[in-house]
Amino acid sequence: STTLVLVASKSGSTLEPNVFLAYFFDRLKQVVGEANAGRHVVAITDPGSQMQKVAERDGFRAIVFGEPTVGGRFSVLSAFGTVPASLIGVDAARLLDEAA
Repeated sequence: STTLVLVASKSGSTLEPNVFLAYFFDRLKQVVGEANAGRHVVAITDPGSQMQKVAERDGFRAIVFGEPTVGGRFSVLSAFGTVPASLIGVDAARLLDEAA
């Protein structure tokens, strides 16, 4: 009931994140109910993606948009890497400054 699930997918159509999301979303529904499950999920995705549509449909707590011009394997210094890092206590501003 206190879990926050992050799902990250640039396109929203990649199999692995969608399978994990389906599993954890089902678990959330069992614990907090269908009406509240989405409030426990944050999506990191590119604007206009299938994941954005799912997040809006299922009432996710937030949608954080990535930069579509940054390729997936290079996106660690974008929202795809900095949002999870920030949530575990990493100083993302410092990380980006040092990376630059």
